[in-house]
Order: sequence, then structure tokens, then C-alpha cells
Amino acid sequence: MLKENCYISAVDLSDNKLGIEGAKAFSAMLLENNTIVSLQLSGNKFDDHAAKYLADAITANSKVEILDLSYNMFGDKAGEVLGAAIAENIGLKELKISWNHFHSEGAAALAKGLGANIFLKVLDVSYNGFDNSGAAALGEALKTNNVLEELNISNNRISVEGALRFAVGLKENKTLKTLNVSNFPRKVFEPLMCVQVSLMHACPDLEPLRANLSKIREPLAPACLLPCFPAVSSLRQSSCIQQFLLSTEISVSLLLCEPQPVLPHSSIVSVLSLQQ
Repeated sequence: MLKENCYISAVDLSDNKLGIEGAKAFSAMLLENNTIVSLQLSGNKFDDHAAKYLADAITANSKVEILDLSYNMFGDKAGEVLGAAIAENIGLKELKISWNHFHSEGAAALAKGLGANIFLKVLDVSYNGFDNSGAAALGEALKTNNVLEELNISNNRISVEGALRFAVGLKENKTLKTLNVSNFPRKVFEPLMCVQVSLMHACPDLEPLRANLSKIREPLAPACLLPCFPAVSSLRQSSCIQQFLLSTEISVSLLLCEPQPVLPHSSIVSVLSLQQ
């Protein structure tokens, strides 16, 4: 029915346990359908085998703009085929692929696809197992991707090392507007905040990055950033930096406190030095 449909533009078949056969059917349908723009397929027990069929559809279909594949059973093999499909897709604007099992290799493949994609604006990869190598791969993708505006990487087992490597790419990116790192340990977020504040200090016209810091496990201590800046007064006077700090619910007054380092200053400076 959907294959010949000329009117329905949004389909929600979440939580139907469609499995491999369902993936086959949807793949065949999407190869011919030209009207569906929103497709919700979360919670359907799609695994690595099902991913092959869905990847074919993602590659060929340019009409679907919103795709939800969260709460499935995709692993690293699925990451490889879906990553390749994302790289070639020319229609998707929003992709949710949270609550799956993408680890190092699968995360790297997805990130590579993101780096090549020039249409995707919203990506949710939360609640996977990206770990540090996946975070580094996402950072590399952000260096070249100039379209993505919203990224959710919360709950991905990323440590301070991974956050620093992700920050290397973040400092190169000029389009990301919203970054969700909720439920991260404080030390994971501080390198990212450090890079953003430093960039805004150097480029006052840069739009502040909206960061979701809900459920950060310990209080943030932005005072540790002070040693990175030669003139504290310039931070006081920078309205764009104040806007960023307020958007992240961090009081500007905290920046005027005595430094209480949480991350080793050498780690923070190592990120900032990448701007030189």
C-alpha cells in the first residue's frame, strides 16, 4: 500500500518488532515511494542484518527528511553500512539512532559518514558505546562537516581523553549550534567549554554554542579556565562570552573567582594551543 501511496507523508511504526523481514519490506517500499518525509522505526529489533536493507533505502531515497532508528539492535557491522549510506544520502535532515550498540568501529564508520554528508542538520547518537575512539572520530567529522547544527552525544562512555580529542574537531566547526552532553562527568565537559569560550574570545561574532548540561555529575568549575587567558578583564567585558555562560547556566561571576583547577592546566592548554 505505501509503495503506491501518493498522499501519506508521515509514518510511525515504532515498537512493532518488525525485524529483518520488516526491514526488507520498508527498503523495497522506500526505493519507489516519493511522498514519505518522516519515518519513525524505533524499537523494531532491527539488527546488523536488517541494517543492510535499510542502508540500501537510505542511499537511494532522497525524499525522507526525518528518520528515527533508535531503540534497535544495531552493532558495529550496522554502523559500517549505515555510515556509508549516510555519506551518500542527499535528503535526510534529521537522524535519530540512539539506544543501539555502536561501539568503537561502528561509531567511527558513522562519524565518517557524517563527515561526508552535506544535508544532515540534526543527529542523535546518544546512549550507545562510542567511547574515546568514537568521540575522536566525531571530532574529525566536525572538522569537515559544515551543515550539522544539533548533535546529541550524551551517555557514550566518553572520558576526559575522548572529550579532548572531540574538542579538537569542535574548535574547527562553525555550524554546530546545540551540543547535548547531559549526564557527563564534569571533567568531560570542561575541555569542550574551554575551547568554546576561547574561540568566542578570539571571534566575538561567533554564535554561542547552546550546550545541554543537565545531570552533570559534579558542579562545573569554570574558574579553572582563568589561567588560560592573559586578561580576565576582557572576559568580563565580552557580552558574547557572558551569553554563552548564561546559556549553559554558569554564572559569569564564577569566572572572577580564584582559580580552582579541576583539569590539569596542561590538558586545557593543549587544546587551546591547537588554535595557534
